[in-house]
Amino acid sequence: MSDNQSWNSSGSEEDIESREDYGHPVGVVEFSGVLSKWTNYIHGWQDRWVVLKNNTLSYYKSQDETEYGCRGSLCLSKAVIT
Repeated sequence: MSDNQSWNSSGSEEDIESREDYGHPVGVVEFSGVLSKWTNYIHGWQDRWVVLKNNTLSYYKSQDETEYGCRGSLCLSKAVIT
């Protein structure tokens, strides 16, 4: 992700404040933003809108297309980042 791109996060305060786990607030957190992916079809970088929610990364062609369903998703619950 480039320096000029940012993630948006959302989650209702009520969800976060209503549950606590060992003194830390717990709630549904959603991150969304633009990521670029390399494609051999067009031989270049293509922007994709991605949403990370409930350990699942879903991607869309654009933010406007989120209402039509995702183009794909990845479950990250067992993913390891090194």
